[in-house]
This record gives sequence, structure tokens and C-alpha cells, in this order.
Amino acid sequence: MLAQIDAAQKQRLTHHIDAKLADRATRVFQAGTDPNRQAAIARMLAALADKRGDAAKGATVFTQTCSACHSFGTTRRISSRTSSIPTARWRIAT
Repeated sequence: MLAQIDAAQKQRLTHHIDAKLADRATRVFQAGTDPNRQAAIARMLAALADKRGDAAKGATVFTQTCSACHSFGTTRRISSRTSSIPTARWRIAT
């Protein structure tokens, strides 16, 4: 069910004006998060190491999934910039 909550809704819940609600939402969302994100990222990158990417598909996924909070190369969004991530990583493996 948590997968049905998009990034904008999650942001509103975890930063809600009602502190108890915000705290509860934060705990619920963190329960499904890998505590060692860097290791999870390393596993994903290793699995994709021998794959070729499709920049057009990657751009579509970024627009539909990531752009609610992130922007590529600017700082106008809620969360971090993506400019520090190599562009090749945004391509969808085929």
C-alpha cells in the first residue's frame, strides 16, 4: 500500500503541520527503507554494470517518477539535485 503514495503525498505527510501525524508518517515510511542505502545502491549498480541504457526511456522514468521532488541540474525542487550523479546512471537498462 505504501507504494501507492507518491513522493509529493509522502512529503506532505512527513512535513505535516500536525507534529504527531508527521512523526507517525516518518516512522511508517522509514520502516520500509533499507538502513544501509549505499550498500543497496552498490548492489543495484553491480546488477546493471553489463547492461546498456536507453536515455529516452530514462528521461521518461525520471519525469514520471523522480521529478516530483528532484530536478536535474537545478535546485528548485524539494529534495536534492541530481547533477552529482553520472548521467549514464539515469538510463534504463535494456
